[in-house]
Amino acid sequence: DSTEHLTTDLRPERERDSTEHLTRLTNGRRCSKTPYSPALSRPRALSSRSPARTALPGSMASGSKQLLDLPGDVQVQVLGNLGVRDVARTLRSCHALAQLAQGQSPLWREVLVRECGLDLADGARARGVLRQLRETRTARIHFVGVLTDGGIDSPYTPGAEDDEPSLPSGNPASLGERDLQYWVTSMFLPVPWLIYCSASGRTDILCAATLVGYYDEYGEAQEQSRRDYMLERLALIAGEQWNMTIDGFGGLSSASPEVLDEAFFAASEMDIQLLLHGPHLEKGAHLLKIRRLRAQIQQKWSLRRARGASLLCTLRAENGRTAVFAPQEEEASPSSPCAVLSRLTVRRPVSCSCPASHGVIFASRERIDGVALLDCPTLDAACAQLLILPGGWAGSAGSGSVEHIEGVGHVVRRTALAEGEILEVEAPPSGPHGLYPIALFSFRPLAEMAVQGLPFSETGLLAAQLFRPRTARFIAVKLLRAEDRMELCKDDHQDMNIDMDFVGFEGHIVSMDGEVRSPDECTGDGSD
Repeated sequence: DSTEHLTTDLRPERERDSTEHLTRLTNGRRCSKTPYSPALSRPRALSSRSPARTALPGSMASGSKQLLDLPGDVQVQVLGNLGVRDVARTLRSCHALAQLAQGQSPLWREVLVRECGLDLADGARARGVLRQLRETRTARIHFVGVLTDGGIDSPYTPGAEDDEPSLPSGNPASLGERDLQYWVTSMFLPVPWLIYCSASGRTDILCAATLVGYYDEYGEAQEQSRRDYMLERLALIAGEQWNMTIDGFGGLSSASPEVLDEAFFAASEMDIQLLLHGPHLEKGAHLLKIRRLRAQIQQKWSLRRARGASLLCTLRAENGRTAVFAPQEEEASPSSPCAVLSRLTVRRPVSCSCPASHGVIFASRERIDGVALLDCPTLDAACAQLLILPGGWAGSAGSGSVEHIEGVGHVVRRTALAEGEILEVEAPPSGPHGLYPIALFSFRPLAEMAVQGLPFSETGLLAAQLFRPRTARFIAVKLLRAEDRMELCKDDHQDMNIDMDFVGFEGHIVSMDGEVRSPDECTGDGSD
């Protein structure tokens, strides 16, 4: 009854029923000292808590319209600019506003578009998606690399004058599994033993990836446990018999699974002999585990020979660079699932000689052919304006901080961290592929962080919760600069390149029929 009082205006029938209402409240006992008056039956909260339809302060009383006086479509547009919680509270304020969200009303569709850029044709489904996004836990999103114009630091490139692939344009380049450790897909996998390394002499590098589904966290945990044991056994052999580097620059701890398998298989024979002839504890358990791992490695090699080498293609762009890309098997479809991204993680390899220092991240709600981005006006215009100054990013400043990045967009949140910062930016989609910016990232130089000789342990990690979730089926990362640590790492390459460990997101996978898929549906292959 109290809720009804707060959300209903006084009407003649309410006054006629007030006597019966007061009788119910007093259990049939009328007060003899206070005679009944219709004014006394009015809800006491109406003057301060109900919609002010009868008393408007100041200028609002001079003919200004209220929300309930506006047409229904205008009311939807007004409420569509509010957040989800504000809309829900407003709809609960009165019966008339609650009707705006009934049936096929476009209200929740407008709210969903504003909240994360996801457009569903059905308003009821949009409301369900908003509810599921709040109730379903987030998980890491899996993107797979499809293109880079920065080359690959691998034996497949000649490494001579221009570091371009010595292949005619369009011909497939056959790469073995070991060479693929530096391919661009490594940059979109969170594992620390896979990194992207461009060819020498490259800056302003484009790396693109397409959505797969949820990332297989269980498979990663299994691989991590397997690597930890192999490195533990290799460290014993390295200390006693072999001259091998485990940690640091060029060490096996950061090697790809293929390189680590080769090293472990070669050293395990000696390890087995030492276990058989030495006073080692738990000898039987170690022997069994080592022989099982050797059998798994041999099986993996047999499958690799049967499958053949992976094929990548090359294409010379108009800017003179040769892009390396993986042909996409699946055609782009507007009905394919998309990702709602809510948290960004950027990590650079601290053990490499040229870790990335600055970059910008774009996304698209479409599934794009990576080759189409080689001459993308949106990316070209943005990178032409991203002049990196000693004080930060070039742009218009206000109140001591950058508010707008020229050529990119408006800064909506700045996350300052110990090793750098993330600037979340916002701009409408542009260009033929609907690219829009998400964030810029910059790392502080190592010399600046290790000041005054204080102990400092570099992680190379930047992470930030997004102010506004973003919808994406495709992401493009521009690696703009790298930090020069070649002398520190004793790297004898002639020119710098750019090394990047990981760029990724956490969020939800949403199908276009309005279903938010659970991370628990993720299968062992990393897809959902």
